[in-house]
Amino acid sequence: MFKGTLVALVTPFTAENEVDFETLCALIEWHIASGTDAIVLCGTTGEAPTLSEEEQISIFKEGVLAAGGRIPIIAGTGTYNTSDSIEMTRAAKDVGVDGALVVVPYYSRPTPEGCFQHYQAIAQVGLPMMIYHHSGRAGIKLPVKTLLRIAELPYVAAIKDSTGDLDYATELIQQSPVPVLTGDDPLILPTLAAGGVGVVSVVANLIPQEWKQLTTLLLDERWKEARELFSRLYPLVKAMFLETNPQCVKYAMSVLGKCSSDMRLPLIQPQDDVKRQIAAELSKICLIYRNNVNEL
Repeated sequence: MFKGTLVALVTPFTAENEVDFETLCALIEWHIASGTDAIVLCGTTGEAPTLSEEEQISIFKEGVLAAGGRIPIIAGTGTYNTSDSIEMTRAAKDVGVDGALVVVPYYSRPTPEGCFQHYQAIAQVGLPMMIYHHSGRAGIKLPVKTLLRIAELPYVAAIKDSTGDLDYATELIQQSPVPVLTGDDPLILPTLAAGGVGVVSVVANLIPQEWKQLTTLLLDERWKEARELFSRLYPLVKAMFLETNPQCVKYAMSVLGKCSSDMRLPLIQPQDDVKRQIAAELSKICLIYRNNVNEL
């Protein structure tokens, strides 16, 4: 479950700004057919901060039903409030998800000991958990020794490192008792070369088959083929982060006709020049995209 290419799935919305469950289920089917290893719902890319607790639980439930046991469903259940995180994780477990993605508490900036106790409390729910360490969004960067201590807790099954710091990631990978995945698509090659086991990916929303192929090549240590494929895909990867995620990938999904580009404020549509760059990169790797892209 916590290995290979895990897609941080976007949350599609209708024109009325409601969750588009029909499209959500269609996206899950597409990823199953494309060989994606697991689906993460209501993470950063899934716009979790704009979703109510009721919406998130409904998304988890529909995701589990759509997957039908054919692909693991991992629920983003972490918040900056320990009691809320426990309740969300328990609710996700009750609807049948396979695991939880639990972010380091953000905004309140707790101490390392506070973070340890946060995860210790959530672990009591009894659901396999991937620790989501994103120093840029959380506002704190935990010492490696703290993450290693957290990794020893029951039900902690993996760590998602999104620090963007290769030295940090390498030290973590070398010492961690649980698998380490990268949350940064641009760093997939060096992270897996250092011993990481996979990626929680943004760009896999667009190119699930190609990203699965790349991850497989890296895990099989077929370095030359992996570098060649990565070099072809990298410009698209880079384009996904021209603006705050998930603004670019959500727009790119709409270009491919996979879902609406609608987002909830404060997230907004990319600027027109960014839209043009995204469309150009999609075109370069021979993806089908809408004719109206040329009108931008």
